[in-house]
Amino acid sequence: MNEQIPVGGLNMGEKVLRHETPSIWSPPFITGYIGGIVFAIFFLLLAPFSMIFVLLSLFGLLTILLTEMYRQGHHYYITNQRCIKEVTFISRISEEATYDLMSNVTFAQTLAARLFNYGNIICQMASGDSFLFIGVKNPSSFKSAIISAKQAFLEKPRRVMVVRDETKPDEKILNYCPECGVKLEGRPRYCPNCGSRLK
Repeated sequence: MNEQIPVGGLNMGEKVLRHETPSIWSPPFITGYIGGIVFAIFFLLLAPFSMIFVLLSLFGLLTILLTEMYRQGHHYYITNQRCIKEVTFISRISEEATYDLMSNVTFAQTLAARLFNYGNIICQMASGDSFLFIGVKNPSSFKSAIISAKQAFLEKPRRVMVVRDETKPDEKILNYCPECGVKLEGRPRYCPNCGSRLK
């Protein structure tokens, strides 16, 4: 695990619990490696016959290099507040999923994926969308890390914001959830809107 932080930075009080890059054996990457190697070796054997074969062999080596750069551009983070996926290759894409909106975490492995110990992690969100980590090394451990971080996040007590309505000074103090801002009736332990634990 590298001591690395996302390019987008961290929130106040947020820390990285786990950082990974995808396995070289996962299909989006191994295809590029194998294709590049075959291309490079095949045309290298034909190189004495023509300069064009030398160039094609170099193209195979370039394919391997670009595939590795693309793989190294994928960064997966589990923090104490959210999951982050960043892909930096020519352009940059950053996605995140907060634990309060994450309903389920599973992983999928083919037979080849089980042999090389990688898999895809699927985080189901409350909206019905999926947050996907592709080609994660040791996926069962990665899944456990997400679930542990989610559980710790949801069990952490949060303050209830207490705000007096200045337009009605004689009225009782109003309580609002600090996570979603919904007005709270009485003194609930959990927010009825977002489910956040309240203190």
